[in-house]
Amino acid sequence: MKLFIELIKPRILSLSMMTMTLGYSVARVGESFDFVLYMWTFLGVGLSSAGAAALNHGLEYKFDALMERTKDRPLPSGKMAIWKAYAFGFFLVLIGSLFLVFFVNLLCLYLCLGTVFMYAFVYTPLKRISWINTYIGTIPGAMPILCGWAGAKGVLSDSVWSFFLVIAVWQLPHFFSIAWMYKESYKNAGFKMLTNSDTTGRLTSCHIIVYSFVLAGISFLPYITGSLGNSYAISMVFLNVFFLYFCFKFLFSPSMKTAKKVLRSSIIYPLLFMVFVLLDFVI
Repeated sequence: MKLFIELIKPRILSLSMMTMTLGYSVARVGESFDFVLYMWTFLGVGLSSAGAAALNHGLEYKFDALMERTKDRPLPSGKMAIWKAYAFGFFLVLIGSLFLVFFVNLLCLYLCLGTVFMYAFVYTPLKRISWINTYIGTIPGAMPILCGWAGAKGVLSDSVWSFFLVIAVWQLPHFFSIAWMYKESYKNAGFKMLTNSDTTGRLTSCHIIVYSFVLAGISFLPYITGSLGNSYAISMVFLNVFFLYFCFKFLFSPSMKTAKKVLRSSIIYPLLFMVFVLLDFVI
């Protein structure tokens, strides 16, 4: 059981389900919160996302075996047969899809299957072709919020896209910091990353600081469009200053220590963002 749990990448899955929940919750503002519909949406999207993670394990096991931090995963370590990961992944996607078909709606299903396809069959192989994979990976990474919104409404309102953009752009400084921290491992495993030839961290730090500023600007779109109010805007000022502080530290002194600080602050960012969004509706 432990090996199967590892296949679904619990930490990544948890964040995906939180953003899905955010999308569902915001879409239901002004209406009653349909808990039964939420649970079917949660199960459908969650199982499908978990299945995509398992498929990713199967597609990358040879490359995971070449990296220190991933060589002990179930497949490269030989603890689990490859076919089991594929069977498990497709089974989860199938069950999740059936839940969405029968208990949610087709739009949520299509978005969820699009997420699975983009993550497992576009983003995953692209990592061995071009460092542009980091940009492409932001799409499936942000789509759970669309799935949640679609699950609640059956349609995508214009206002959902500002939330989608925040989650999408946030991933760029987050993953660029990870790529720099493990640049040698990624390079040895054959992954094409921006950091492959960036020995000093200057190129990576420039990308991080640029997209942290882009993120800061985009984070105010929900306020500008009228979806959220003053409490959200004020909170986001402090959150963006907090995040930019660590990004600037990496810019001025690229090192493993400052990269870890960018990573840790980038993990805090979406969590507080979601809290501020929900609090704005309560206050």
